[in-house]
Amino acid sequence: MNDDELKKLWQRQPLRDPAISPRQVMSAMQKQTSQLRRTLWARDVRELVACVIVGVIFGVYYFTVSRTPTSRLGDLIVIGSSIFIAFKLIYTRRTTPPAPPGATIVESLRAELNSVRAQSQLLRSVLWWYLLPLGIGILVGTWGSVVGLGGFVFNMIYTVGVIALYAWIYRLNQRAASKQLLPVEAQLESLLHSVETGEPLDETHVAGLRPIVLSMAGRRRG
Repeated sequence: MNDDELKKLWQRQPLRDPAISPRQVMSAMQKQTSQLRRTLWARDVRELVACVIVGVIFGVYYFTVSRTPTSRLGDLIVIGSSIFIAFKLIYTRRTTPPAPPGATIVESLRAELNSVRAQSQLLRSVLWWYLLPLGIGILVGTWGSVVGLGGFVFNMIYTVGVIALYAWIYRLNQRAASKQLLPVEAQLESLLHSVETGEPLDETHVAGLRPIVLSMAGRRRG
């Protein structure tokens, strides 16, 4: 954080809430985005490990369990989907790095805003790049090895279960995007606009950062 920039940009634009200074708002925003990056990094690690495990399991299925061309095709689709998912996660992270040390406030806010927007888009589009590829592969492999009436009934129940599970995962991701990422995106947009124009921050976005400011202040007093 650059003191001269803060003085120049917000010298005549105090926040509507005098109890929270622009410096505190920026510190709280930095703390929030840093925590978000750590959370997303841990999620990506778990997903990448899961991709490796799924790829290995279905690779074993391809050579040992699957007997029909259709079921083997399903295995290959799942393996390919796992590779694509891993690529998607790595590519998104590598194309939205944090601002380098010494970056200006505007550069830092833009870097974090780009990252949050990319992650929000990942969650909102999880159906096409995550759920559908895996689901198609799983169901193709499942229906490619139907044996008798019992097998048909089992596959029907299994299919309904997969669809229900994926519907729950999709809903969970949409909720995470709307409840966790979109508010941070709005706060970053408001901060960036305020820094670039010198206009006061939107009070609703300041209120969202107030608990972090108070927590940081409490630790400093302690």
